[in-house]
Amino acid sequence: MVGAMGLSSRDDAGVSMTRSGLFVGLSLALTLGACGAARDLRLGDASAAQGDWVSAVDWYARAAERRPDDLALAASLEDARVQAVEQLLASARERFERGDVLGAGADLVQAHRIGPADGRVLATRVELGGIVASRLRDATAAGDLEGATQRLVELRRGFPSQEQADALEDALMRAWLDWAAAEAAAGRHAAARDRILALEQQFPMDGVISGQSARIQSAWVGSLRQSATRKEREGRFAEAYTEAALSSALSGTTVDAAHRDQLRRSFLEHRGLVIAPSLQGPPQRVGQLSAMVASALGQGGPATWRPGTREAEVGGLVRLDPLSCVEEVIALPGEHPYVSGTREVLNPDWAALDQRSDQLRHRYHALVEEEQALTDRRAAAEEALPRAQETEVSARDAVTDARRVLADVELERARAEDALDAAQQAKDALVAGTPPTAELRALAEQVPARRAVLEGLRAQVDAAAVALDRAEAAFQQAHAEVLALAEELRGATQELAQVRERRLQTRTELDGVVEEQRRTPRLLQQDLVSIYHFEVQEWTRTCSATLKVRLSGPGGDQEQVLSASAQTRDRTWLGNPQVGLAPDPLLFPVSDRLLQEEVDEGVAQALVAVVGDQIQQERSHLLARTAGERDQERLLSDLLLAWMMDPARAPETLLPLLRQRHGQFELSYL
Repeated sequence: MVGAMGLSSRDDAGVSMTRSGLFVGLSLALTLGACGAARDLRLGDASAAQGDWVSAVDWYARAAERRPDDLALAASLEDARVQAVEQLLASARERFERGDVLGAGADLVQAHRIGPADGRVLATRVELGGIVASRLRDATAAGDLEGATQRLVELRRGFPSQEQADALEDALMRAWLDWAAAEAAAGRHAAARDRILALEQQFPMDGVISGQSARIQSAWVGSLRQSATRKEREGRFAEAYTEAALSSALSGTTVDAAHRDQLRRSFLEHRGLVIAPSLQGPPQRVGQLSAMVASALGQGGPATWRPGTREAEVGGLVRLDPLSCVEEVIALPGEHPYVSGTREVLNPDWAALDQRSDQLRHRYHALVEEEQALTDRRAAAEEALPRAQETEVSARDAVTDARRVLADVELERARAEDALDAAQQAKDALVAGTPPTAELRALAEQVPARRAVLEGLRAQVDAAAVALDRAEAAFQQAHAEVLALAEELRGATQELAQVRERRLQTRTELDGVVEEQRRTPRLLQQDLVSIYHFEVQEWTRTCSATLKVRLSGPGGDQEQVLSASAQTRDRTWLGNPQVGLAPDPLLFPVSDRLLQEEVDEGVAQALVAVVGDQIQQERSHLLARTAGERDQERLLSDLLLAWMMDPARAPETLLPLLRQRHGQFELSYL
């Protein structure tokens, strides 16, 4: 019962502590909430005092969430809402009158958030929204589609009539579609397509806009095709080519791509740079040179290599001189090793085996001596151990005898001490007044004698103890000697076994080396090598050619002398049969025909570089001429050709000109 009562008491205490903790937690939460509400209330009062009624509404609303039963706070919140709505409506009308329709709409949205049930807010939004809608209808009717689009944005940002905005938006979209159709019908397809693309971004799922976009693009592509074909017949190849490129980019069809490529070829045939100098020199070599240059320039490029053409932008003269070959020879020292005899030399393998056998013999003899020393050491230990053991037994017996003597003397001393104690007690009794008796008097008289006996026995005990210590020390020494001799014998035995094993292994290895040395020849026959010195002739055959180039065109003149050479080498010497040297006749590894081909290829590469420089000069001339060009076809033609001559450096005015003509364009279309 006591245990049960104690347990109940503890349980009640735990429940009491838990309830106390909950009470403290709730009190703390209420206290913090009250503090937060008071702070929000103070901030709301401060905002109201400053006339910032929107902030006052926000602070009062936060305080009311923490103090929902505070009637005074609720009244302050309602009053702040009324004031904030009036303030926002006044601001909205002021902004609307200044033309800031978007700002007015933002104020109306804020007023609706604060007073969603306030009729003044809805009335003002309807009133101002009606004005914006009227302006939107008027702008649409007057054809001011940009202004109407801006009015539509304003209407959707701050005014409530979604149905009205949707209807006006549909009307505006139809007006834009009609405008785009009119632009396309007037041939201004780029502007029409740009507007359609903007409408598609705004209304991505509208099928009407997508259909109109497809129709406008199809009409634009058809118009571009017809215009390109017409301008090709009129000889305006640059304009025809760019229009075909744009139609190919818009349609993405292979037919338009083929038409673009065909017009590019036509443009280059009529406008490309023709380089046609006169060629002089060996006919076959000159023909090969011309073919190399034509291959390097490629087909269908802005510049064409056409020697012999009478009408060309770049003319001149290219003269290839005949191939000339010369030979040079220099003398070099040559060496040829040959065998002039033989001699006997010591076989290095046999010498190594002999050295190894000597090492093994020395090791074997050393192990034999070490084995004999260990045998003697073990024998000495075996001989000394029995004697030491006998000495140990004698020392142990002496210790036993000394201990027995010490025990006997200590027993007699104890008896003497007892007798002395009895006599001393009798004497003390007589001194104390005990009636004397003969026995008591006799015992008292024995005190001096018994004390003398006790002193003698104590001296004997000390002597016996000293004798025992000496006997034990002698025994310990004998025992240690026995242990040392036993360890010596054991160690000598183990070392002897190890040394004997190493000796046997060394003997086995030595026998193997001796047998291998016996099978290995001691002497070898070695060749005597001598050096035969002779003269080597190094021949170099060099073939070279010179190309004189003179190019002239509108961009400037060039005159250069180009040259290229190629070489082949060979070495030759006289033979000597006595020393085994075979002769090496003169035979160049590369023929003159191959040297000529290499030379002509080098000359052709140099000529291609000169032609490239001439093309760049012509490009600079074209760009300089475009500065004052007024003929649009000629201007576009020059810019296109300059771009084709160096695609990495497009003329700065080319792309702006193309976009001015076609609305949208990229050089990748070309």
